[in-house]
Amino acid sequence: MEVKDHRNGKKELLELQSIIEIYDKVILILFEENEAMDIMAKFEHSNAMKQTEKNILILSTAEWNGTSNFTYKRIARRESSELRNLYYMYEFSDKFQVLSNPNNFGTLFNFCDTGLLSLEEALEAILA
Repeated sequence: MEVKDHRNGKKELLELQSIIEIYDKVILILFEENEAMDIMAKFEHSNAMKQTEKNILILSTAEWNGTSNFTYKRIARRESSELRNLYYMYEFSDKFQVLSNPNNFGTLFNFCDTGLLSLEEALEAILA
């Protein structure tokens, strides 16, 4: 994904829409390098990912060399920020999901940390 026009989000939105047409689920991981790599490793080894028949694309700024049944694309921080902004600006598809760890409210990963959800349940919910 190459983003060049910074004046408006129309080009980025169109690129994202074309990606969504190819993949069943697009997941943008907005964690720092080590945490993002840890999340991708959890996806890679999860039963949810192994059993899904969906075509999954994971986007992140982190380096990933794992092998799995998901497609990975490393993106620049600028692209990551623009995609995050598009996600919060437009409600265009439930096939695009952002994983982040804001400190001001609970997330699926917070529910795992507190024991309300197992990691496998959280990953299944993300892929649903």
